[in-house]
Amino acid sequence: MPSRKARFLAVEEEFTILGICWKCEHKTLGASTCAAFPRDIPETIILGEFNHRRPFPGDNGIQFEPVSDSTQPVVDFDTAAMSG
Repeated sequence: MPSRKARFLAVEEEFTILGICWKCEHKTLGASTCAAFPRDIPETIILGEFNHRRPFPGDNGIQFEPVSDSTQPVVDFDTAAMSG
């Protein structure tokens, strides 16, 4: 069975992913890399288990920034989880 990250990459461009990576200015399309993590985005971030609006070890000082042409709001899952 493919890993959770492999399944994420398989559906990245077709479905809304729970994590915020898919709406980040720094994300490399079609790969599990970005400017913050040029080798591999940690699974806890790519799956939305950690809010990368905050610093994460090894992120080279780069955190989430919404795609500049984004028209959809990005859900803050930390706040949503607390209210729901």
